[in-house]
Amino acid sequence: MDVHPHWLFLFGPAVTSVVVVAAAVGIELGVPHEPSALHWGEGVAAALPLCWLAVRVVRWRLRRLLVTSQRILELRGLGQRRPAEVGLVEVERVDAVASLPRRLVGAGSLVLVLWGQDVVRVLEDVRRPDVLARIIARRLPPRPG
Repeated sequence: MDVHPHWLFLFGPAVTSVVVVAAAVGIELGVPHEPSALHWGEGVAAALPLCWLAVRVVRWRLRRLLVTSQRILELRGLGQRRPAEVGLVEVERVDAVASLPRRLVGAGSLVLVLWGQDVVRVLEDVRRPDVLARIIARRLPPRPG
């Protein structure tokens, strides 16, 4: 399986961008003869959340979660040489965690509990975490005893 983060990853920057650009356009239309310094201020104020959104979109496109028959890989960035990797033999349990609003839109987190360690790996902004948790749980190797 190859999964990108949930679109909720983009929600905050997108809403902020829409609100700030709408406010800048409202000021532009509401105050017809404003000084040029205010124009520059509006431009900068509108550009900052748009830049934040652009960076978030690039990060969203370059981030992936791969589940193979042997391991779980979390890839971030372009030429990442060492992805975050967990072998399925290391995983004791996998849980899906989501608040009610996130559950309604199909987003959440995966919690991987590793064997013999007091380590918990949390994978954020996962699409359909309940389904993905079931798929991973089915692929976990049986434990002796």
